[in-house]
Amino acid sequence: MELRTYLSTAPMLPLLPKTPAQAAKALSQIGRWCGRQPYYYSVAQHSVFVAQHVYRATHNKQLARAAMVHDLCETAIGDLP
Repeated sequence: MELRTYLSTAPMLPLLPKTPAQAAKALSQIGRWCGRQPYYYSVAQHSVFVAQHVYRATHNKQLARAAMVHDLCETAIGDLP
């Protein structure tokens, strides 16, 4: 299912990436906390750190994969503090 937004006279714009590579690229270009930190920290970095933490704590690959994509919706809405 593809999520789309509708603008009055503009064509429909796809919001979510179609491939994992597109998702990774999009998340790497979105700063955490709306960029309000003294260094650049992307949503992609955050997702990797969370997945690593979950795997180290549980040794469960399925949970780690879920942690990796927990912020996937932020490719469409950005990072909301």
